[in-house]
Amino acid sequence: MTAIDVATSARVCWLALPCSALCALAACGDSSNLTSHSTTNPATSPAQPAAGTLSAADDARLVELGATLARWNKHHVPDTARDPQTNFLPRTQGGLDRFTEVAVDGGRVYAFVMHFDPGTTDEATAKQLAQQEVPPDSRLIFDEQLYKHAKDADDQCEILQFQSAILAAALPSDPTGVILVTLSDETSNGFQPFDASSIVTINVLSGGTLGYMPGEC
Repeated sequence: MTAIDVATSARVCWLALPCSALCALAACGDSSNLTSHSTTNPATSPAQPAAGTLSAADDARLVELGATLARWNKHHVPDTARDPQTNFLPRTQGGLDRFTEVAVDGGRVYAFVMHFDPGTTDEATAKQLAQQEVPPDSRLIFDEQLYKHAKDADDQCEILQFQSAILAAALPSDPTGVILVTLSDETSNGFQPFDASSIVTINVLSGGTLGYMPGEC
């Protein structure tokens, strides 16, 4: 099962469960929020934004997660040697496309996986990159370093949850604007021991329940 298969299954599951979650921190634009490990009781989590009408101005701000397929394609180069609808350049030295398994819902991108060569992207940089992939109004809810108390291979990751009112308005399937980002060293052979100096996979997925934290990657 691929990372996006797992993610899509989890998306359905998390939408039905009580909320994947986070501690309300400052706006996503403050990168200092991404350096700490913090969780809160779901009862104290920020209020869920009501899915409203997406303004043209906000729509134009969506070029990564939540973007229309047309806008995504304008900002990304498809890999025509593979599936140009799901794979986008550049390629890593290991031969993987930077973006794979790009998934669309209602004409908008709701999930994708990013790949990096080993030793090129550390944990802090991966968090900054992930922040650039979510809508600009996203705020960090929690940053759970599962790998610090890992019991098996499925715990070798770090999970961040964000929330975006813009995404809530753009994606009817994600009315609360919840986003899950997983940082890991997942390869074709599964999850490898987490190495904070070498993140090779960033999985970005819309959907989930605010306040619910997945127990594994």
